[in-house]
Amino acid sequence: LVAFEPDASQRRRYAVALAYLPQTLAWTGMYAELDALGAKLESLSSEHLFDLMDKVAVITGGAGLNGLGFATARMMVAQGAKVAILDLEGANPQAAAAQLGADHFGLVGNVTDKASCEAAVAQIKAKFGRIDILVNNAGITQPVKFLDITGGDYDRILDVSLRGTLYASQAVIPSMIAQKSGSIVCISSVSAQRGGGILGGPHYSAAK
Repeated sequence: LVAFEPDASQRRRYAVALAYLPQTLAWTGMYAELDALGAKLESLSSEHLFDLMDKVAVITGGAGLNGLGFATARMMVAQGAKVAILDLEGANPQAAAAQLGADHFGLVGNVTDKASCEAAVAQIKAKFGRIDILVNNAGITQPVKFLDITGGDYDRILDVSLRGTLYASQAVIPSMIAQKSGSIVCISSVSAQRGGGILGGPHYSAAK
């Protein structure tokens, strides 16, 4: 990456762009593209494109305060959504949701467990009455070489990204069908294009 100090307007546009394309552009250092994309997004009316007022969004694996899931939650809250963060107990999703404000909900759940996903969705519907958006963000990685991947490694990495996406999506889709609307977002990674890298082995790339 080329070292330079962006001015205030550039920093603002980069932040907007990174909120929507956090890895594909940032990891390759394509600052011109970031600047152009951020400026374009900034110029669009949030009323027409990003208005999430009264929408209910569920974000899996969103409790890490430095993670993509929590950044997504903050962006959605800024656009008017009510957010439910679903994560493992050790990640403390309740505390993460509290940082978003009193209108939001954190609950413990395991996306690799179908019953856990269904129970979480029932709790979210009981609190908010509906689910409009699911962000399948939960995922784990492992920096390991191809020949060192064990069967347990493979199962653990793919279980969260693939089975987790399946179970979480299956849990919310009936409600979305009933209300005749809904959106499901699945998070990929630049690792899917690279076939592995510093932070993820080939099995992680396959999962993405």
